[in-house]
Amino acid sequence: MVAYTNPVTTKKKGNKIKDSSFHILWHSARIGAESNSGRVLAHLPFLELVNICRIVNIFNIEFKLTFMDVFKSIRRTLENVDGDVFHLHQGKLYDEPKPRDDFGSDFSLLIEPQIHSDNGGEKALLSLVSDYFLGPHNASSSIALSNGGTNALWLAFSVLTKSSSPIVQALSPYWMYLPGVINHSGGIMNEISTICGHKLLSEDEILASVKKAITKETSVIYIANPTNPVGNLFSPEFITRMTEYCESLDGYLVVDHAYYAFTCKDNPTGLIPLLDQAYIHPRIVNTFTFSKLLGVPGLRLGFLQGPKQIIDRVAALYRYSNYTPNSYSQSVIFEYLRNSNFLLGRQQKYKENLAIYQLIMSGIGPTPEGGFFSFIPLAEDISVQSLLQQGIGIVDGRLFGKDFDHWARICFTSESPDRLTFSLKKLLSIIKEK
Repeated sequence: MVAYTNPVTTKKKGNKIKDSSFHILWHSARIGAESNSGRVLAHLPFLELVNICRIVNIFNIEFKLTFMDVFKSIRRTLENVDGDVFHLHQGKLYDEPKPRDDFGSDFSLLIEPQIHSDNGGEKALLSLVSDYFLGPHNASSSIALSNGGTNALWLAFSVLTKSSSPIVQALSPYWMYLPGVINHSGGIMNEISTICGHKLLSEDEILASVKKAITKETSVIYIANPTNPVGNLFSPEFITRMTEYCESLDGYLVVDHAYYAFTCKDNPTGLIPLLDQAYIHPRIVNTFTFSKLLGVPGLRLGFLQGPKQIIDRVAALYRYSNYTPNSYSQSVIFEYLRNSNFLLGRQQKYKENLAIYQLIMSGIGPTPEGGFFSFIPLAEDISVQSLLQQGIGIVDGRLFGKDFDHWARICFTSESPDRLTFSLKKLLSIIKEK
């Protein structure tokens, strides 16, 4: 396998392959063309060519693949398994809500058709989010809504990335869509690995790597807490040190809280923990999504929190590109946030599955402390494809950074406790046999 990272221009058998965007995986893929008919003949085995929303020019033909194609390939492989199939590749909590069933016929939208959203649902939702995440005495002016967590990150990078300093320093392994989000917001991503061998680096070692990577062209540092896919947590002291780096370069720290409130430290209470004061800082922009917290990814609603001058710019960018979140999504989120029994149930299910994973898979890669995923090393004679063919749905580690050829991501929340236990024991027996 040859890994290309941006920006790069490479020659392969006299045919130019360009990638000015982000990480591409190339592994014995063959693409040919018949110029007369214009047909493209492609042989693309599982995960052989991965490129999110990016056109790769090969043989003067544009060929486009997205990560949706990768997951489609996973589903097709699992569909052909003769026996039990375990969907450990899906990033969700196994018991997802059903708004139509939960709210019944009495459910009504917050916004009347004749009333602008600022006077209806959006204002009420912003106030509720501020109360629940920041506390009742904090101003909602430090919060802006977004179309989910992905859009929240794009808004943050679009506002914070400077043309004179376009580099975004990102800890890896990272969420697989991150390079594309950074690229399409005008940034250039630089990877900083947090894993050496099969071990997670200490916070001091990670900080040293970040400090070494920072240049005058850096405008943003990105981290996720808890991380995706490793699941480790960063301490408040680590966050403080990161803000010091940002102050020195006149830049910002973007913290992705996609799995907020799902950690080993969050006790099931039915309440949303208040954002730690370490994150309320003039150099930090925090991004959130309700997709994981409430289990409603299709509603595409999230928010950003940060210094008012940045949030005002974010809100303006959102307003003049999206106008306002749709009223149905706002109303569903508003109702679920106020339902402590609903939140309690999700928190309890999460903690049970996390405990099961930590017990069975202890010592196999870094132990997750939060989030929905774990990241495990695989022996060279164990392939992702072979595990898929045995009914264990996992995701190839190469999608999460350039240094993870023999790693895999596992979602330990997507199956019920009984099925998770069985699938992990099956996976562990395969690993130990090798």
